[in-house]
Order: sequence, then C-alpha cells, then structure tokens
Amino acid sequence: MGTEIRPPEQSFNKFRQQYEANIILDHLEKNFDEKVLAITDKDIYTSGLNYVFGLAKLKGKAAIVSIFRLMTADKELLKERLIKETIHEFGHVLGLQHCKEKGCVMNFSNNIRDIDNKTTEFCHMCQIALGKQ
Repeated sequence: MGTEIRPPEQSFNKFRQQYEANIILDHLEKNFDEKVLAITDKDIYTSGLNYVFGLAKLKGKAAIVSIFRLMTADKELLKERLIKETIHEFGHVLGLQHCKEKGCVMNFSNNIRDIDNKTTEFCHMCQIALGKQ
C-alpha cells in the first residue's frame, strides 16, 4: 500500500539542508499502527553522521530509506541498492544489529561502494538470530 506523506516540518534542518531521520521515524511510529517503511528522495541524516542511506529503530515499527544518495543513471542498480537498504533497515525493525560478515545485508554501509559490495541476503548468523525471535 502506498500512502504519500510529507516529512514533518520540524525534521528539516535549514543549516544542513537535510532532514533528521529520527524525527521522521517518530512521526511514522505515531501515525501508523503497523510496521511501516518510508521511501524518500530527501537527503536524511542522524546525529553524529553526515548522512544516512536509511534508518530504523531496533525492534521499532518504522524504517526510512532515502534514494537521495543511492541515485544512479542505471535504473537496475538503483533498484538493487534500494532493495538492499530496505532489507537492511527492516532487519533492524526485526531486531538485527549491524553484522561484521562481509556480504551480509546487515553489514554497515559507510558509502555507496559498501552497498554495492553486499548482497540482499542475511548471513547464516543473522538468519539464526531471526529464527530465535
């Protein structure tokens, strides 16, 4: 189901020209009863980082992914990046933390190359962790 919503006005940081992802997550959690994924074309950040590709609270009910820094002329590559980041953020919603296993979708992505180098799959240990819930 696709519902268009606007980020809360207070989430926009005029100095940074970016949106604070935590404020958006709080807004989503307050306004939706079920788990929700927001996909935006806005540049998002969280405290302590210059930007994020996405954000979710561990075992929360909302996740946000931004295509702002995933953009490429190659539509298939953009789609692949978006899928990886969506799976990653929903992994957090399901209780998974960042994984050190190379290639695991839960591996932290510090830059676009990190996203391109990982798969859409959970590693064996993340699969086990998911099964224990």
